[in-house]
Amino acid sequence: MAQDCAALRPSTSPPARRWRQLWLVYAHRMHRRKVAALAMITTGVLTLCACGSGSDGGSQGANTTSLPPSATSDRPEGPSDNFAVTDTIAAGGGPHRIVALGDQLWVGDPVDGTVSHMTAETGEIVSSEQIDDFPESIVVQEEALWVATGQGSLLQLNPDTLETTAALEIGKDLGGVALADGAVWVVNSEDGTLLQVDALSVEVIATVDLGGEPLGIAAGPDALWVTDTEATGDGNDGSLRRVDLVDLAISDPIAAEPVKRFETRSG
Repeated sequence: MAQDCAALRPSTSPPARRWRQLWLVYAHRMHRRKVAALAMITTGVLTLCACGSGSDGGSQGANTTSLPPSATSDRPEGPSDNFAVTDTIAAGGGPHRIVALGDQLWVGDPVDGTVSHMTAETGEIVSSEQIDDFPESIVVQEEALWVATGQGSLLQLNPDTLETTAALEIGKDLGGVALADGAVWVVNSEDGTLLQVDALSVEVIATVDLGGEPLGIAAGPDALWVTDTEATGDGNDGSLRRVDLVDLAISDPIAAEPVKRFETRSG
């Protein structure tokens, strides 16, 4: 196992202190959530992919990803199989989160402790800012880039210059962050809550007590969806909760059944 973990290190290692800090943060989180996980640190590159349809290779969309050949070998060919890597861009010691708005990209790197702004077409880094509190989750809108850090801060950054324009101290173990209904929604995994933060005043205006160990969040047209990594005791290792955007009513836990995306094969 030690050899396997050593193999995950990037070819160009960041300072040893950063590796130790990152490992301690992840070890603490995984221990609290009782989840067996392998934190894989990539080689510090950002891969851009293009998707085409038919023989002319026309563009299908910008937000694409590519699967290994073994993942598609048993499926009929179609537009989703026509992917191609168009470029590979150096993106720090351990790029972790990425968001896009138009042709602009923002990448959070908790290893180097940075957030970078780059153009999708050329991969040129427009600006980069040191965020020493481990940028964990990021979300972007026209007016601001929001960063939830591993040390419990919600930061509002200028999306162009990455200058910090506001900061809110929340807790020690923040999860996901999302935008919905004119507000920023932040998961506080430490105390099992969901916080509604006013995007203008950057103040908490509502707190939803979810319980459990919430982690990820996604915004829909009329509700927020939050993952709960706490075991439910009925054979499931986690669940989903729906939070209504109108009255903040919380649904009963929905068992999160594993979804089989693709298989990897050896030999």
